Amino acid sequence: FENKLGEMIRTLGVTFWDGSKITDIHLNDHGNDHGQHTVTVDHDGSAHTIAARWVIDASGRAALLRRQLGLSEEVSHHINAAWLRVNQRFNTNLWSRKLAWRRRVDSSVVRIFATSHLCGPGYWVWIIPLAPETTSIGIVADERLHPSGTFNKLDRALEWLRSHEPQCAQMLDQTQIQDFKVLRNYTNSCRQVYSTDQWCITGVAGAFTDPLYSPGSEFIAMSNTFVTDIITRSLDGEAVEERISFYDRFVLDFMFSTSMQEYLGQYPNLNDPLFITLKEVWHAAWYWGIWGVLIHHPKQLRNLALMSEIEPDLERFSALHLRMQEMFRNWPVHGRTYSNLFVDYLAVDSVFHLHTAMIDPLTDGELREQIARNVTFLEMVAHAILAYVQPESLLDAPLTPATPELAAEFKTALWDVFEASRQKVPPDTPVFA
Repeated sequence: FENKLGEMIRTLGVTFWDGSKITDIHLNDHGNDHGQHTVTVDHDGSAHTIAARWVIDASGRAALLRRQLGLSEEVSHHINAAWLRVNQRFNTNLWSRKLAWRRRVDSSVVRIFATSHLCGPGYWVWIIPLAPETTSIGIVADERLHPSGTFNKLDRALEWLRSHEPQCAQMLDQTQIQDFKVLRNYTNSCRQVYSTDQWCITGVAGAFTDPLYSPGSEFIAMSNTFVTDIITRSLDGEAVEERISFYDRFVLDFMFSTSMQEYLGQYPNLNDPLFITLKEVWHAAWYWGIWGVLIHHPKQLRNLALMSEIEPDLERFSALHLRMQEMFRNWPVHGRTYSNLFVDYLAVDSVFHLHTAMIDPLTDGELREQIARNVTFLEMVAHAILAYVQPESLLDAPLTPATPELAAEFKTALWDVFEASRQKVPPDTPVFA
C-alpha cells in the first residue's frame, strides 16, 4: 500500500524522498514571524534542512513529535503481538470433516482468500492471505494470560501455536517461513494530535488501539481528512483555532476512546462463543450505524455547525457504548458449552440494514436525523442483548425496548441457535489433505 501511495503522489507532483531519515525537528511557536518550522533530513548521504509552515508527523511507531513533545499517554491495555509470513495459502476448509461446515461457503477455495480469527482465552490468532502466494499468521495475546516471553521468538511462537492452535501449527510445518516480527505493548495514546502552533500528528504516530477489528485504516482516513481540512483552510487565511480544538477532541475523546473501550479487559473472554458473537453483533451495529455513516459523509463531518448539533446524540451513544463494554468486561460466568455452533449474525436483518444504509447520500438534515434514529435503534439492540445476558441491569437503568420485530430477529438468528447448540457433541476431528 505504501509503495503504491508513494507512486501515486509523485504523479500528483509531490516531492517524495524515500529512504530518508529525519534527524531533527525544530518547531517555532506559531511558526515564528515567517510561519516556518524546520525539519532536517538525511537523504542520499547528505543533510537537508527544509522550512515549512506546517509539519505533519506520519512517522508511525517512530512517533517523532509525540516523543519529542512528551505527549505520550499510558493505556492500561498490555497486549503483545508476534507474526510471521509463509510461502503458501492456508485452506482452512480442510479443518473439518463436517460437510455442513464446508458447505457454508459457496466454493472450497473461498476460505483460502478470507481472513480468519482463531480465538481462545486471552488471545486470538489471525490468518490473513496476502498476494502473491503468501499468508500472514499472527498471535495477539494478553500479557497477563500469555506472557510475551512465551512467543517472542520464532521457535517459541511455533511451540505456542502447537499448544494453543494445533491445526494452524500443523499447517505451518508444511510451509517455508519468510520472516518473523514481534511488537510488545502496541497500544499507545496521545494527549494532542492537532495544534494551533501549526503541527499535526496522524495515524499510529499519534494513537493506536488494537488490531482485532482493524480500525487503523479508518483512523488514518478520518485523521487525514481533518489534517487536510485544517491546513487548506489555514493557507486560505481562515481562522482554524475552533476547528483544531473540535477535531482534536473528536479524534481522541470520541474515536480513540470509543474504540479503546472495546478491548480493555476483554481478552480473557475471547473463547466464549456467546461473548464473541454478541460482541460482534454490537460492534457491527454501532460501527455501521454511527462510525460508518460519518465516514461516508466527510463533507458534513467537516461542518462544525452541523457536528455541534449531532454531538448530543454522539454523547448519548458514547454513554450507551460504555455501558455495553462494561457488561462485556464483567461478563457473567454462565457455564454454558456449545457444540457445532454456527451463528450468522447478519441474519438479524435490522442490524444488517445499517450496513447497506450507511453509504446512502444524506443532506445535512437527513444525516442529523439518521444519527439520532440510529442511536435509538442501538438502544434497542442493547436492550435485546442485556435482556438475554444481564436482565437485572435493565431494572435501574432502562433502555428503549426492542421492537417486536427486532426481538423476533434476535430470537430466531441468535437465541434459538445458541439454545439448540447446547447439547454436548464430540468436537470435530481435524483432518489434513
